[in-house]
Formats: sequence, structure tokens, C-alpha cells
Amino acid sequence: MARSPTARCRSAYVLGCVLCFGVGCRDDPPPSEGTTGGTTVGSGTGVSTTSVGSTGPTPDMGATTGTTSTTGTTTGPDVKCGDGVPGENFCFAPRKIVDPDVVVADLAVSDFDGDGLGDGLVAAADGFRVVWAEGAGAIAFEPGVLGTPAVAVAAMPPRNMAQRAAVAYEQPPRVIVHASDPTRVVGFQATIALMRDAAAVAGADVTGDGDTDVLVAEAGTDADVVWAAAQPGGAFASLEILWTGAAFGDLASGLLGNDLFDDVAFTDRAAGRLLVGRNDGGGMLDVADQGAPGTPMGVAVGDVTADGFADVLVADASGGRLVLFRGRSDGTVRPPETLAAMAGARHVAVADLDGDGDLDAAVAGTGSGSVYAYRYDPDEDALSFAAEIAEVPTGVAALAAGEMTGDGVADLLVAGAGLPGLWFVRSNP
Repeated sequence: MARSPTARCRSAYVLGCVLCFGVGCRDDPPPSEGTTGGTTVGSGTGVSTTSVGSTGPTPDMGATTGTTSTTGTTTGPDVKCGDGVPGENFCFAPRKIVDPDVVVADLAVSDFDGDGLGDGLVAAADGFRVVWAEGAGAIAFEPGVLGTPAVAVAAMPPRNMAQRAAVAYEQPPRVIVHASDPTRVVGFQATIALMRDAAAVAGADVTGDGDTDVLVAEAGTDADVVWAAAQPGGAFASLEILWTGAAFGDLASGLLGNDLFDDVAFTDRAAGRLLVGRNDGGGMLDVADQGAPGTPMGVAVGDVTADGFADVLVADASGGRLVLFRGRSDGTVRPPETLAAMAGARHVAVADLDGDGDLDAAVAGTGSGSVYAYRYDPDEDALSFAAEIAEVPTGVAALAAGEMTGDGVADLLVAGAGLPGLWFVRSNP
């Protein structure tokens, strides 16, 4: 059995946290964990987040900083450390305020200037914004592009040496593929007009031609998932419907099974379904209804069970659970396993959070300001709660994980729900 967070904390303080300049070591008690069976077939994908606001207490913003360039101010709880084992330790610095006033809908992490460090891609009320990583934990925050509300964002692979991001906007509803280069000039590659506002956006090579197409899950009820095929020169074809008649929570893309074709996964929060579109390599996606307990919202993909095959993780908002669908070699998934998380669990991200080379899961929700890490235990053959790795004063509206400091361990971007604020949480401080 894995040690309790209390045991982890004691070990971390003796072995590791003294290296963090004597800061205290604190882990939340583990959620009450359990595993339940279910029936499902199919597969899953990508990494993405969505957001739904929630009121919470007034945040401790620390020192207010500028909107164009800032290194922030460390505030909040003590550094969170795990069990102190080299390469398997969870240790995150106190949160650093990026901007106390920004209202964030969605987050992603991707190298947007080609310098080898992940940058924060921010869908905010004043448009698309970028948290530029400058090494050693320093950051610079760009003002919003366009000045109209951005509601969803997803990283896309580079094209013609330009780094790219797909950003969904309101007023009017559309997706703009933004591009950037080492000079950090954010431009426009293409615009895709939408019939209604977006709940989530993702990039995937649906057609199998080596270029990345754009997929959008529409907001509201009785909505569609639509996609636009990439065209020569960076343009996109007219929208086509992939799935219709659902209330979508999130959308993600990635490779499943042993093939080389991008697949997609999206959650239907109203009907309690995980829908998986399997790509057969011919530009077609066969959508299968996997079923998911509760109210599925955020969805992510990654091999968190370290068996060489991608798994699908879903945040269940009504049950406060993390749901794991283990991947198989043929791209299908096993019946769901549920683990207790926190009230209003809505966001899940997959990244190496402890530097051991294996993927972990980070989970957050609007009902709690905590971000929990889950780690796979090969001895128990189970994914289980490992530590609370971050905490913000309000619930969490958006979460993203990615390596932003050059140390090989993923860092966090966390946005507050109900009240504004964006925080950077550095690993391995």
C-alpha cells in the first residue's frame, strides 16, 4: 500500500523540505478513495481544460503587479512536498500571482516562442493572452489580443516554423489560429466562423495528411462537435459535424492504441457520457459512446499507468471524482475506475509532476481551491491520491500543467473561479 499523505509529509520534511529553506510541509488528508466498476469500450485522448465559475472567498492577491511584464509575488500556503524520494517527490513553491485582475476561462501550456520552455496560453475576458516563460521561474504576461472575450484555447503543433494556438472567441463566435515566433509577436494565421459559442477547442490530424485540423465543442445544450480540415497555405475548410445533440463539458485529442492517427474524446455532461471518436486513418472518426459516471466535465489523456498505452481521465463534477479509463493496445479502454477527488471536480491535466519520468494526474474543481496530484503505484496496480500540490483562495476555474522553467518537471497555471486571478505554481523550487 502507498503511504498516507501524513507519512509522506513527515518523510518529506526530514529528507527534502529542509532544502526549501525551512518552509513547513503540509499535505491535505487523502480523499476517501474507492474504485467502482462499469461497462465501456473504446478509447480516449488529449489534454484540455474548460471552466465554469463559482463564488468563493476573497483571494489573497499579494502585491499587485503590472499587466505587461511581471515576475509576480509569492503568496499562499507553504511549499508542498511529497515523500522525499529523489525523482519521486512532489514539491511545489507557494503560488505566485501572475495577474490579480484577469478573468480566465481556459488555460494550456505550450512552447509558444520556440525557446524550449512551455508558455501559458490564456483564454481571458479581454482576449487571448500569453504567460511567457523566461527561465528560473521568471514570467512576462502579455495584454489581451483583440480585446474580445476568449472562452477556450488549445495548443497546436508548429507550422512553417511558427508556433500556434487555437483560440475560441465570443462576439462573434469564431476560432482564430494565432501564431508566434521567437520575437514573441502574436499574429493571425486563420479564422474559422462558428454558428454558436464554443465550450472547448482542440487540434487533431483528423484527415491523416500530417497537418492539424481544428475541432470545436459548442456551448449550451443540444450542441454539436464540429471540425474544420486544414488546407494548404494555413487556411481551413468549411465546418463539418462530427457529433450532435449533447451538452459538452470538454474536448481533447491525442493518439490511442498502436496506430499513428489522432483520435478525439469529449464529455457530455448532461447525459453522463464519454464520447470517443476513433480515427481509422482515412479521415473518418467513428464516435462511440463509452459512458461515464456522474457529470463528466474535464477530459485528458496520458499513460498514467505506465504500461505503454494511453489512458483517459475524466473529472466528474457531481460526484467529486476522478474517473480513470485504462487504455488497451488496440485503442479501446477498460471499464471506469473512480477515485474520490474534491467537490465540483471539473479539471484534469496529465504531466510529470514529480520528475520521475512517469505521467501523473492533477485534478481541481470549482468547489475547492486545492489541486490534487494522483500517482500510479505499480505494486498496487492503482492510481491513487498522492498529495495536495497547490492551493488558491477560491475554487479553480481553469488548470494547466507543463514544464515552464527548464528543470524537466511540470509546473502549474491555476485560475480562480468566481473572482479574478491567475497564479503560477512552480515545481522543484
